[in-house]
Amino acid sequence: MTAISDYDIAVIENEATPDVRYNSKRNKQAFDMFVKGTQYREEVSEQLTARLIAKQLGLSSKEVKKTIHTAPYDVEFKVKDARYTRGYKTVRVEVKSSLANKSHWEKGLQTFQYRGVKPNNFDYIFFYEINPNDGLIVKWTTRKEIFNFVRFKSEYENGYHISITSLRDSQKIKLYDIEDFPPCEG
Repeated sequence: MTAISDYDIAVIENEATPDVRYNSKRNKQAFDMFVKGTQYREEVSEQLTARLIAKQLGLSSKEVKKTIHTAPYDVEFKVKDARYTRGYKTVRVEVKSSLANKSHWEKGLQTFQYRGVKPNNFDYIFFYEINPNDGLIVKWTTRKEIFNFVRFKSEYENGYHISITSLRDSQKIKLYDIEDFPPCEG
């Protein structure tokens, strides 16, 4: 019986180019996010979002948490708000990640498609761009900005499809850095 070592597999993973967009020499972080698949990308981006928000707001990881996966949004935390009978409001955060569009990439263009965006289910949305050259890029925006962006677009059964050329330089939708995330005030 031939034993295959973890090293043997790692060598193959690093030399493999399953897709023209992603390879370990161009950007290891993006390559890993691509190779490990959709469920891995979802889990990592949701956990990262919870940590980024907690750090930005000075909250603990118990206060900002990833929801169970069947929830209509991915991360939640509570803020004090006198308008509500219990004195706080649950802030709902959606998280979407996207690989570079393959057909556009092959034409020398770069776009990222975020599917299933349902603005009624969140207060804020975080977009993760798995950029083949630069790795993971993250920006966020509000439900209001999404509604303004999709105003004349068709909503599919599973939500809107939002196509963005680059999170760093989006002309069509107002996006923010984590440092601009609003403080917890009610």
